[in-house]
Amino acid sequence: MGDVEEFMAERKRMAEEIARVDALVSRFKKDMPAIEARWDTTERAIQFNDINEEIVSAGLNIYTCSGEALWAGIFEPAIYDANTLWSDKHRASKIAKVIEAWASQTALSPIFLVRHGARDLGLVADGKHRLTVSRAIGAAEVPFMVQRTTDAWVHIAIPSAIRVF
Repeated sequence: MGDVEEFMAERKRMAEEIARVDALVSRFKKDMPAIEARWDTTERAIQFNDINEEIVSAGLNIYTCSGEALWAGIFEPAIYDANTLWSDKHRASKIAKVIEAWASQTALSPIFLVRHGARDLGLVADGKHRLTVSRAIGAAEVPFMVQRTTDAWVHIAIPSAIRVF
């Protein structure tokens, strides 16, 4: 297969995926399935995020806490509230993919928090769509990752957080 054929085949695959996800968005907007948040809190989960390799190689800890405790410990939680699920604050395609994963009982990696400036609050650096969907379905617990070398703020922001890895 030549370069042009490969390019056209890849373009066709991308168009099919966009159409598939658009159909999911339409379906889920009309009828949200009953889903349960499923989280992968193993070391393996750390490798499946959009986190800078330098941060990952420095080491990450995984914590868990109640959804409400997390809510109280993050900066501007209203961004991730249930009523923002299909708003322009989020990419509908990413929301739909989280719903699809959890509907098929696929575990997703925890969200990634960093300390917000000088405040002892978490800032969502990766996983805002997972957090928003978990909020929309009323997830009882939400795990999160933080950089191991800078996690002292966690015990102030989210006192009930328990380190699981």
